[in-house]
Amino acid sequence: MLHKAGKPMIVIRDVPAVKDLKNSPDCLAAADSLTDCDLSRSEALTPDLYASAAQRLGIPVIDVTDAFCDDTACRAIVGSTIVYRDYSHLSQEYSDAMAPLLGRAIDAAAAQLAQ
Repeated sequence: MLHKAGKPMIVIRDVPAVKDLKNSPDCLAAADSLTDCDLSRSEALTPDLYASAAQRLGIPVIDVTDAFCDDTACRAIVGSTIVYRDYSHLSQEYSDAMAPLLGRAIDAAAAQLAQ
């Protein structure tokens, strides 16, 4: 409705899925290795219907997947920061770390809308 009303929109692609769709901190607590709770990139990147629809409508989509994943896997820990606080929500620490990246991406998408 907002798009049809001419309201500017930006869509942020959903974050990658966690291993077995389980609580990530529980997985890490039981893990033998810090990579035991990682998930392959192909499994972690589930379809995002909102992002797909936005792309079809020409609405800017921000994709921060590379902040979670390398070429092969999406990480439960990036650097020394636990990424998720449960099965799909980011930890406060990782949210704080991502804020500058997301801010720049929003600024770039807003500039695209202004053209």
